Amino acid sequence: MVSEALEVIINPDSFDVYKIREKAAKKALILNKEIWYNQTQSQILKWPSSISEDVNKADIEKIRKTHARAFEKWTDKERDILKKANELFEDKNRIAKLLQCTEGAVLAMLEHLEGHKSISQQTQFNPVQKTEVIKRQKFLSATALGKLKDKNYQDVINTMINMKYIENANTITYKGQELGIKHKFNSKGEKWIVYPHNLAEIL
Repeated sequence: MVSEALEVIINPDSFDVYKIREKAAKKALILNKEIWYNQTQSQILKWPSSISEDVNKADIEKIRKTHARAFEKWTDKERDILKKANELFEDKNRIAKLLQCTEGAVLAMLEHLEGHKSISQQTQFNPVQKTEVIKRQKFLSATALGKLKDKNYQDVINTMINMKYIENANTITYKGQELGIKHKFNSKGEKWIVYPHNLAEIL
């Protein structure tokens, strides 16, 4: 408010009580957002890990060096934080840092929570950035993905069909392709579907 007062003294004609109130309200809103973010981050840092022992494989431990809560089972509290953070910031990278998980996990859970909106509606990535994110993902078979959350093969298939990511065990929808789901082929030409590891978060 000091800067606004000085502006009025220097240039009285610029005085507009409504503009000053509007500026003050915007500053207060930004400050409140940052206070909420910092307080929530402090709480999350104190949360214990509930990840099962069989998930602590070398490749997953590597991911958890930069995303400390990757592969944790989503709790109702985390989903509430995710929804509020998305409303306040709409910045998937910042939300992922807050929840200490991957951007892919954030996108997958928002897809689940927001009535299966398309990825293009949820992310600010341009097509090149989206491609780079997909390239960095680790892909797993349905069986391997299920093991991360103590689910069997059919559980994974049913979830992916319900989410409209695949039509069946052999066919990927356009929506699934957007998310990075793809086919893998062996030397005999046989194919099967592999999924980005972060999709374990929705199981």
